[in-house]
Amino acid sequence: MSFLKKQSDDDERFISRVEEAIEKIVLKNKPQSIYLIKIDNWFDSKWLKFSGKSLGAFGVFNDELAVPPFVTNRVVYEKLFSLETENKEYKISPKRKDIHISQDSESNLHRKIKTLFPNSAFLWFSGNTIKNKRGTVMSYFPFEDEYISMHIEFESPEWKAKNSHGLSKNILHSILS
Repeated sequence: MSFLKKQSDDDERFISRVEEAIEKIVLKNKPQSIYLIKIDNWFDSKWLKFSGKSLGAFGVFNDELAVPPFVTNRVVYEKLFSLETENKEYKISPKRKDIHISQDSESNLHRKIKTLFPNSAFLWFSGNTIKNKRGTVMSYFPFEDEYISMHIEFESPEWKAKNSHGLSKNILHSILS
């Protein structure tokens, strides 16, 4: 199943890498829901585990994952895919609630993934990859009783992983080889 449709600003080879990440990382544990979020541009690893700012100045990074506080005008789209019980396949579904909402950063500290979206996997990926010649995939996905987080940066023209955070080099190689 293809989860993504290439848009005019997407490099086709990068979209293939995002599809690989969905198949090899997210689908492995069959979460009940998969949220795919396209962000307008490249974003770096500082977004991994970033929950928001406290007192308007201090960045808060937390192992209890919160929805990353991307400004809503950076979100190109959010898509929800739900696992159907009868055939165990994912189908696009109407969103139950928006992932990214307009609010102050400190309020975002309380938007915990595990509480708001139980048994759901999230995959953010960057747009504008033709122009930027680089792209990002970031994912939070359930594994047993916790969530695992990872961030991978890719570069054109081969779209090989340049940097990764949250995964060992061996695991990254086995996933993307």
